Amino acid sequence: DEQRAAHAHLVAPSRLAVLEGLAGTGKSYVLGAARETWEASGYEVRAAALAGKAAGGLQASSGIRAQTLHSLLRDIDKGRDHLTARTVLVVDEAGMVGSRQFARLLEEADRAQAKLVLVGDANQLQPIEAGQVFERISNEVGSARLTEIQRQRDVADRAVVQALAAGDTRTALDSLQARGRLHALPDREQAAQQLVRDWSATRTAASPSHDVMLGATRADTAELNRLARAVLREHGALRSERVIETAQGPLVLAEGDRIVITRNARVLGMTNGELATVTGLSERRGETEITARFDAGHARTWRVSEQPHVE
Repeated sequence: DEQRAAHAHLVAPSRLAVLEGLAGTGKSYVLGAARETWEASGYEVRAAALAGKAAGGLQASSGIRAQTLHSLLRDIDKGRDHLTARTVLVVDEAGMVGSRQFARLLEEADRAQAKLVLVGDANQLQPIEAGQVFERISNEVGSARLTEIQRQRDVADRAVVQALAAGDTRTALDSLQARGRLHALPDREQAAQQLVRDWSATRTAASPSHDVMLGATRADTAELNRLARAVLREHGALRSERVIETAQGPLVLAEGDRIVITRNARVLGMTNGELATVTGLSERRGETEITARFDAGHARTWRVSEQPHVE
């Protein structure tokens, strides 16, 4: 019922619509249904998001062609793209958009008489730039809000998500601990070592994106990487190790390593935040070339000088 009401709100005649919802409530699912409705009525449906990875995720889950908000506005400014009165533009993670970009977006949509659909959660990360426009717009024009968690099937897991969203960390952690899913150790060093042991025991080489370790700081992640690579080296999973010069400085890299792209490279078809596994390292005309299979399924080969933003 909640999703049906949200769908009706989105496809109503208003040229400015807002969809709010916690993570896992089915925002992308509802947008996919709305896309079918709009397209059946002759509208062109497009999407944009601050981060390239978010744009890619929205496109994969809703079927709406997506790009970064920055690239869309740049293409419009340069005359390479435009909105029309038959355009529906969906902006994902709108709560993170700063006021300057928001103003530019609203002006362009108004000039073209396009429909603008803002999607997000005012309680999530706030804009890096001056902002909180999303919350203001939601209060002014009203919104459809999804609160029923769909992603987690277990009732207790749904309660954990809702507690975290409400800022009730203690209730969430107590629930996880009571069910044996929270493990505390005496210090950071022991915690890191145990985390890597658990990762090593459960990881599946065929599905590397199913396992992730998170660190609070760059120093934490560097230590986790060091310990994890020691395990991989011990198991013979790292080959042809060499040092490459990245944008962040020297990086020891090997075939079998997991990498993350840290800046968009449109010419190479790479997006900030994409994950991949290195399958080859070679020298060509004095330059190191990396070949990697991305989690999305495609493979790429590039010179480090073409895309040095790799960690």
